[in-house]
Formats: sequence, C-alpha cells, structure tokens
Amino acid sequence: MLKLNKYDKAVPGKSLAGFKINDNIEKFLPLVEHYVINKEWIIDIQNSNRSVTLYEFPNGEDFYIYFKDPEVELYFCSRKLVHILVGKGYEGEIFEGNVRIGSQIREVKQDLILDEAEEVHYLMDVNGKLIDGICFIAGGYEVEEDPEAIITQVKVFKTEMLY
Repeated sequence: MLKLNKYDKAVPGKSLAGFKINDNIEKFLPLVEHYVINKEWIIDIQNSNRSVTLYEFPNGEDFYIYFKDPEVELYFCSRKLVHILVGKGYEGEIFEGNVRIGSQIREVKQDLILDEAEEVHYLMDVNGKLIDGICFIAGGYEVEEDPEAIITQVKVFKTEMLY
C-alpha cells in the first residue's frame, strides 16, 4: 500500500516523501480522510486541514491532496501526480550534504538560481545547467543577500512541466 515517508530522500523529477511523479490519483484515494469536491476553492484549505484532504477541481481531472503532518501537497493534472511539495515536519534529505527543511540556504553546495517571479531557488549542476525537477523556497532572496534564510519548502515536479 502507498504510504507517506517523511524520511525519504528527494529525487529530482522522480519522487519525494515516498510518492512518485506520474502515479495515478487512484493509488492515493485510500489515504484520503476528507473530500472537498466540485466546490469553490477554499483559500485556507491548507491551514484548516486536520488530516489528509483531497480537493477536486470542477473539471474532475485535477486534484490537490494535502497532508497535515508532515505538511505535504500533492498536485495531480489529468489524474497524474505532477508535483510533490513538502514543508514543516518533513525530515528527509533534500540535497547532498544532509540539507533538509530547516537548513540555511548557504548549506546548499550547488550553485543556485533565483526565480524572482516565483521566489523559488533552482539548483545548478557543475556545468552551470539547471537541475530540472526540483526547486525550493527559502525567503526569496539571492544567497548573497540572505545566506541565513531557512529552507521552508521543497518541490519535486514533472520535468516536462516547469511552472
């Protein structure tokens, strides 16, 4: 049975928290405890969530599943998992060097590029190329501007969908 693993290591573009990109929504339904179906978007759905909540978009093909502890957000497009976002309570290693949620941004050894519009950081490889399929949130500033910024969330996503 599918199970959240708060210690699972991030694999860019592939998996995080024990979940795999491209998995079908049906695999996740046994985990869901509360459903919000075909209703207006609830602004505070993440904060008011008390367990595992599924939000179904009116089109019936796109979904969010929110876990309370640890904080995990799964987004499904056309019933396939396309992004996994983790936050508070997630304890798995995100990047090499034991970098985790709660680590300072300066602990990331790879070069970083900041997407100022989205306020997320992307990793660069040794050749200066973007490492596709992973990004993280740590204050929204360049490393030089705020090296002590804390990594609060990490997202692994389908590599064909940079958004």
